[in-house]
Amino acid sequence: MVNNNRIKEAEDKTVEKHRAEYVEEIVHQTGTQSALLAGFAFAGLTAITFDSTSSAALQVAFTIAASLATALEIIALFTSSILGSVAKMTTIEIHIFGHELLIAWLTYLVGLLAFIVALVLLAWIKIPPAGVPVTIIGMVTVFLLGYIYYGVFRHSRQVKV
Repeated sequence: MVNNNRIKEAEDKTVEKHRAEYVEEIVHQTGTQSALLAGFAFAGLTAITFDSTSSAALQVAFTIAASLATALEIIALFTSSILGSVAKMTTIEIHIFGHELLIAWLTYLVGLLAFIVALVLLAWIKIPPAGVPVTIIGMVTVFLLGYIYYGVFRHSRQVKV
């Protein structure tokens, strides 16, 4: 009976260690990807010039989408950086840092969607004949991202730890 309890304790510690490493890796990946997307979105805001013939409404929509993508990715990056610093000092417990983890993840996802919208709008502004194909590509991309996310999430719920 004593050996069984020790084995169970060792297994529990191993599971906790793997969960902590997983959370730390997710925080790191979210921060890295957010930094990359924020840089691209910001570059789009600063490097793109508009023709006087392009639609002012599309230009405003692009500027809003790219600004939103940049801001959300910076929030995700900041939150991930703070959580990464905490992870160097202690284990990130989901029940303690759950809101911060959720903020980092959701701002990353919504920023990614805003980035895709900005790309589609940019196609309509700069190369109008490519607007429809790029819109379709953007829609398919969003659909596939959702499908992959749902599939991974659904399967991860079936895995017993």
